[in-house]
Amino acid sequence: MNLFILGCGRSGTSLVAGLFKDSGFFMGDSFYKNRESNPLGFFEDRTINSINEEIIKPYLPNRYTFSNTNYGSDVPIEGQRWLARIPVNFQIKANEKQTEIIRKAVSNQPFCFKDPRFCYTLEPWRKEAPNSKYICVFRKPSDVVESILKEVRETPYLFDFSISVEKAFETWKLLYEHVIFNHANKGEWLFLYYDDLFNNETLNKIETFSEVSIDRNFPQIELNRTKSKLNVDKNIQELFDNLMSMRT
Repeated sequence: MNLFILGCGRSGTSLVAGLFKDSGFFMGDSFYKNRESNPLGFFEDRTINSINEEIIKPYLPNRYTFSNTNYGSDVPIEGQRWLARIPVNFQIKANEKQTEIIRKAVSNQPFCFKDPRFCYTLEPWRKEAPNSKYICVFRKPSDVVESILKEVRETPYLFDFSISVEKAFETWKLLYEHVIFNHANKGEWLFLYYDDLFNNETLNKIETFSEVSIDRNFPQIELNRTKSKLNVDKNIQELFDNLMSMRT
C-alpha cells in the first residue's frame, strides 16, 4: 500500500509527511533542506516536484514583456507552481515522457509521496499506482493565505512572483476544488484538519488508515505559529466547511 499526501502549500502537508519518515516508505532520494518556514523539513522530493511542475506548466499562461513592461508576474514559473491557479474544469494529463518518469518513481514501493501539486496532478499518478491511499490536509484558509504571503515576501526563489490576498485565496480554493470534485470520488481518502494533528485521537486515525506506526512525537504545536485576521468570503468559507465535514 502506498500513500499520496496533498493539500494547499502551507497547510500542514510537511507535518503529515513527517509522521511517516520512519515508517518504512520510500519518500524520495533528494529532499529540500529545512528552512525557517519548515524547520523540521519538507519531506518533499525534487524529482516528484519536478515532474509535477512540468505537468502543470502547459495549463498556465506565460509571462511576457511588452514595451519594457513585464506582465504576468502573478503566474508562477519553475519551482513556484505549487501556487498555480488552474480552473477546476481543466483535466490535468501527463504526456508519454512524463508518464514514464511517473512509472519509474512509483516502482519504489511502498512509497509515501508528498506534494501540494498533487491537488492538480494526482490523476496521472494514480493511474500508475492504483494500490494507493490518499491523505488530504487542510487548514483555516485565512491562516494559509497569511503564511503564503509571508513565504512569498521572505523566500528568495519567490522574489519575482507576485500574489495578492485575493489571488492567494483563489489558489487555496482551486486546489481544494480539484481535490473534492476531480479526485476524492475515487479511492480511499483521509481528510485531516491541521489543528487536529496535535491530538492522539487523530494520530490513531492516521495509523489505522495507513496501516503503519507513525512518529507520534513529530508534531510540535509551538510551530503552529500563523494566526490571521484576514476576512474570508462566503465561497471560501463554504468550501472550508465542506472540508471540515469530510473529516473522518
